[in-house]
Amino acid sequence: MKQSIINNRLDFDATRHPRNISIESPLSPSFIEKRKKDYATRASFEVQSYAHCTVVFLLFTYAPAMRPVMPNSDIPCFNRDHISTLIKSLKDHYNKCYEQRFSHLIGAEYGLDKSHDRAPHYHALFILDSSINAREFVERCRTIWTGQSYGAKDKSWSFGNLGFMFPS
Repeated sequence: MKQSIINNRLDFDATRHPRNISIESPLSPSFIEKRKKDYATRASFEVQSYAHCTVVFLLFTYAPAMRPVMPNSDIPCFNRDHISTLIKSLKDHYNKCYEQRFSHLIGAEYGLDKSHDRAPHYHALFILDSSINAREFVERCRTIWTGQSYGAKDKSWSFGNLGFMFPS
């Protein structure tokens, strides 16, 4: 399923550039399948960059009362600050304090099951250096996401308890 969009290049020249560009619809099954394969390829190359590693897959989901919504609306959406602040907190702890490294791939998705009201959530794949304890890493992620105190200064993030993190 292709869509046509108008070419709005700032340097548009009708003699060199097409007026319309045909793109794959993000809702088409072939587009979704291609994205899945792209993520799988990226993940496999990321894992290969570590001599020894542990791979952790986590699901971050919002409690119904904490779901971000579009401005002036009740349409659920995502708040990029939630995930970027989580990653920054993890990097501050592991990279700066202990010089341990990890990589991550994170995808935002709306639920597909109508019985769970298609809630926004994040799938996160973490590739941990062998020096990082996986259980401690998972618990640190849960502590941050659920708004509990963490870190040397016993602080918690400003977003409060956003919901749940699985595996539990």
